[in-house]
Amino acid sequence: MERIDLSIVVGYGTNFVIGIDGKIPWWLPADMHWFVTLTKQNGAGSVCIVGRKTYESFPKGLPERVVIILTNNDLYQPNPTNAMTFVCSSWDAIYRLLKREKVCHGKKVFCIGGGDIYTQALSFTPGDNFHVSKIYATVVSAMFAGDTIFTPPAYLGMWKTEILQDHPIDEKNLYPFRIFKYSR
Repeated sequence: MERIDLSIVVGYGTNFVIGIDGKIPWWLPADMHWFVTLTKQNGAGSVCIVGRKTYESFPKGLPERVVIILTNNDLYQPNPTNAMTFVCSSWDAIYRLLKREKVCHGKKVFCIGGGDIYTQALSFTPGDNFHVSKIYATVVSAMFAGDTIFTPPAYLGMWKTEILQDHPIDEKNLYPFRIFKYSR
């Protein structure tokens, strides 16, 4: 069985907080621009696997990308939606959809949260259908109160590490941040 390569895209504070009350606890337009550029793949689009709560935090959805919403609710109706929005109740269903739907073929696959979805993705083992080979992590240089954290893999220090961006505070971005790419 062919494994599907996943890249995780995550942002967290220095205390690993990624959210509070279903929202990101900071607003960094430069990081959001980077996220859009990465996941739109220069107009080619990508596949974004996202949990229901995280999907609902995007008021305009995720245009120009194939969106797969992972939820336990088989009757969930996403809003907004488009012809490239799918709902799946398991990773096995996602695997079958990625293999079946032509709109997904040849596209990079990103896991964009939330906390439970990241934990599930990072728990895949060599016999599973998915393999996390990259983590794109925006590390915001501040600590935040929150109710959702990202738990990086214990072996992350063994991955190849690159700094993609080092962004200082400016008039639009109130916190400095770095974007890392971890590869294995």
